[in-house]
Amino acid sequence: MNWKLFFVTFCSIFVAELGDKTQLATISFTADNVKYKWIVFLGAAFALVFTSFIGVFFGHLMTKFISPKNIKILAAAVFIIIGVFMLISVFREKPEESNKQIIKISNMIKEIEKIDKCRVCFKFNKFLEDNNEILKNEEINIVKENLNKTNACDNCNTEKLKNELLKITADKKEV
Repeated sequence: MNWKLFFVTFCSIFVAELGDKTQLATISFTADNVKYKWIVFLGAAFALVFTSFIGVFFGHLMTKFISPKNIKILAAAVFIIIGVFMLISVFREKPEESNKQIIKISNMIKEIEKIDKCRVCFKFNKFLEDNNEILKNEEINIVKENLNKTNACDNCNTEKLKNELLKITADKKEV
């Protein structure tokens, strides 16, 4: 095996990818999907492996039909198009609206925590634990001991919270 070629290729690609559009896109996806960071990692890793496969095994075929200069022009054009789409998606987002919804949910949680049967409800505390990263609220108190199994409440506050959170995630997907 040619270890020198392996090392030079690894270092070149590693340095080239630092701060590159691939890494920036991965950071962007992770920021939007903190709870699913490992899925973003796996998706990015498989994409890099697949694009490397295309580059290695099909790149030489392209140079038979397209000049290296035109390949670079095409790559630059695709890079610009992707950048424009990312900018458009940023300007379409309404972060202040999302923050208002998060604040609304946080306030609902504070009110629910004042209700004794809810504060020790397993379902409510499980919701808080599962969604703590999304809510980004350090004031939330998750109870882990002496929890009552889910109460069969007719007007369950946890279900109201879930519905509010679904609205936020649905709004983000629409954008």
